[in-house]
Amino acid sequence: MIAEEALKKVGGLMKKTEKLDILTEGIGANEEVAVWKPGNLNAETPALVALHGNWATWQRNKNYGWFFAERGFLVIAPTLRHHKSGNESSRELGKTSVLDYASDVLYLLKILREGKLVSGFRPARPPVLMGHSMGGLVAQVVAARTNLSGLILLCSAPSAGIGLHTDKDYAKRIARVAWRIFSGKPYLPDRESLYLYVYNGMPENEHPTLYERAVHESGRSSREILAGSGTGIAKTIAGLLSRSITVDESHVLCPILIIGCENDRIVPPNVARDMYYKYQLAQKGAEIEILEGFAHWPQYEPGWEESARFILEWLKKTVL
Repeated sequence: MIAEEALKKVGGLMKKTEKLDILTEGIGANEEVAVWKPGNLNAETPALVALHGNWATWQRNKNYGWFFAERGFLVIAPTLRHHKSGNESSRELGKTSVLDYASDVLYLLKILREGKLVSGFRPARPPVLMGHSMGGLVAQVVAARTNLSGLILLCSAPSAGIGLHTDKDYAKRIARVAWRIFSGKPYLPDRESLYLYVYNGMPENEHPTLYERAVHESGRSSREILAGSGTGIAKTIAGLLSRSITVDESHVLCPILIIGCENDRIVPPNVARDMYYKYQLAQKGAEIEILEGFAHWPQYEPGWEESARFILEWLKKTVL
């Protein structure tokens, strides 16, 4: 465990968060788990678990970590298994399923409930689970299998039956690494593709550093998404090689907030709209918001505080 005392500037105010812990042991198959503790941690403290997406680690959720901890939440952000620097040759990563990630998150929730994840903390109520991009699909799988206080899907990848609305240019670009996806190998799209489709909401001068820090992703997990949500020959091949990831929306019983972003090019806002229709048919507790001015990383792009405040208000209204 690494403990870091820190002051963070959030929303124009300087506030003290007691501690950020980075857990590396007793966390199952997860690589590591970041835990932001509020100053007054007790059984009534709401817990927010934040899942990252493709080519990322817990660092993608660090802004939200500080923001919500400074407003009284315990925030837990795992780095999913095999997501680490130098993972481009990891055979284990290439074969990892979305269901493996979901199993790892369910284990974290189990030890959280048992008071084994955060020493001295046994929550009085289930956590809120938030998933971004591929992590949003993981969150949906988890939500159908356990009790949650709320589910937040942030630019989320869809479950089987909902299309990706993929841009034709991006489809051509991802075809360059299709052989790695179909053969279950780690993969990372080229610089230009991520600059245009993932980093397009970030300042251009930060793109090279962002790419250098990106980690490789599981070919199998992306193949599973293509099998359920792709189109054409890619969907056909993926479907022959993998099962798609299905989620029974009737099993997700908690309030749901679905967020898409106006300028998201890799998970266009129509994906969020389609997910909303799916969940709204199953329950009346689903809400949707399309955030203007953001691309794929509303939790990280300039002005991210706006998205955090929107989520906070929804939590106050719906969950807390």
